Amino acid sequence: MGQLTAFTDPLGAAGHGLQALDHGSVLVSGTATQAVLQVSDGTTLTALGTGFRYSEDGRLIGGTLHDFDFNLGDLPEVHATGFDLSIGAVLGYLSDHRLDHLQAYVFHGDDTIDGSEGGDLALGLDGIDRMYGNGGADTLLGNAENDRIDGDAGNDVLLGGKGDDDIRGGTGDDMLWGNLGRDTIRGGEGNDTIFGGKEYDVIDGGDGDDLIYSDQGGDDIWTGAGNDTVHVEGADQDWVFFQSGSGLDRIDGFDAPSGDLILLERRLNNTDIVDFASLVERIVDDGFGNAIVNLGGGNILRLTDVDAHLVDERYFAFFDPGEYAPPASGLLLGAAAA
Repeated sequence: MGQLTAFTDPLGAAGHGLQALDHGSVLVSGTATQAVLQVSDGTTLTALGTGFRYSEDGRLIGGTLHDFDFNLGDLPEVHATGFDLSIGAVLGYLSDHRLDHLQAYVFHGDDTIDGSEGGDLALGLDGIDRMYGNGGADTLLGNAENDRIDGDAGNDVLLGGKGDDDIRGGTGDDMLWGNLGRDTIRGGEGNDTIFGGKEYDVIDGGDGDDLIYSDQGGDDIWTGAGNDTVHVEGADQDWVFFQSGSGLDRIDGFDAPSGDLILLERRLNNTDIVDFASLVERIVDDGFGNAIVNLGGGNILRLTDVDAHLVDERYFAFFDPGEYAPPASGLLLGAAAA
């Protein structure tokens, strides 16, 4: 298991007394627990560990690596901790300029990747990864395991992999993909675009005017605050939840006979809505073939291409406060979860 952190300010070679070689690495300073090296491609490496051994000409040749800082040319400095790696293997990859193989060797377990305040690009490798974009417009890509991907601030692009991922947009106008697996996707603040992907997903749009695509699998969808548009796949039995303050929302592709369902919190927006009988008079046609549902307090739901006169009990279910909650609370209950 390791933890990797990228910093905003690169650690350049100038002013540090380092000299690059055409081949291999050069040792700048070394003890039994710390070594500072530079390799010919401009990479600088500060290694911390135990039992470091050196050749007669001053090269690091053995020991166990636990922590390191490295800088790849103009890229941000990276800090990594929590390892138990062979120095011989690490130096072999560096001297052969095989940084891709080094990355695979170092981060084959369950890793944490912590981005800088700038725009980062990060790819999860083997194992269960935790990826944090921090500030900036980040692109974070998960892998085959169950990853935690957090964009934090900035307009981020976050893509889950094949596992059951926890994807969080944070602040900013983010684009989030669940991809494969049973994912939990939180848009956070901002006007986000969210794709559930295949299999059952739990989606929370959060604040802002969000665009949500359920895709395949039968999803639980919380629109949150803001004026949101939800595209559902009629045959996949999607559940769409509404609480107080949902805004002016629209659902496209809704098909109650195929199992889609709208769940309303009882007495939302200080209304008397508790069942279909208390809701039915609030359902009207807009004159363009769409059903309009008045949820009170200026909150409106439009069902695109749904005849208001055909809306019946199959379209709605009702729940008490606290019975269901969006994923931010950690209480995940819903349609296909059972």
